[in-house]
Amino acid sequence: MSEQELDYRELRIELPENGRLLAVLFSNSQCSSCESLLPRLERIALQCRALDIVEIDVSSNAVVGVTLDHTPAVYVVDSAGDLIRRWIGEPLAGTLERTVLNALRPEKLRSARFS
Repeated sequence: MSEQELDYRELRIELPENGRLLAVLFSNSQCSSCESLLPRLERIALQCRALDIVEIDVSSNAVVGVTLDHTPAVYVVDSAGDLIRRWIGEPLAGTLERTVLNALRPEKLRSARFS
């Protein structure tokens, strides 16, 4: 199965509160890009204060490991469970940050700053 066939909703991950976003990081213990992506997501979460993060190690989760061919993969979803954006592979510099900022309410945009 390919990444397109993965339905993150089947994972039964708790959605964030209203006005927040959720980043689901699919990683692998053998993946060097995955190791650098988690701290990047954590920095974004600290700076915007409206991003929750769930990391799923596909090497230890048989259901996901079967359906996901490539790591890292990041899915950003809103509080309704709607997919905002998905990346297969590491997002280019700035794209993840911009996606989070653009998806948040205007009052949160004014308080968040990214370098």
